[in-house]
Amino acid sequence: MVVLNKRKVCWAKRDAFFACLDKNENNPELCPAEKAEYYGICPGSWVKHFNKLRIQARYKSGIGRLKEAGIAVPESAKKDEAYLSQQS
Repeated sequence: MVVLNKRKVCWAKRDAFFACLDKNENNPELCPAEKAEYYGICPGSWVKHFNKLRIQARYKSGIGRLKEAGIAVPESAKKDEAYLSQQS
């Protein structure tokens, strides 16, 4: 039961951090509390995995298509991709 509870808390902190990023144009500097909780509670390997999944989801949802079509990618998307890839 303890492991399950820790897992649920980690997922909640991940969701809160990612929601904050979504609200703030993917600028982690505007989400210091959420970031600290996410990185502080979740195991590093999970953080790396969740961050990669976020990048992949954003890419598949349109960023990749924009790049392939030669259309300028929004700065917020570039920030998100660069920031999260540094955390791996």
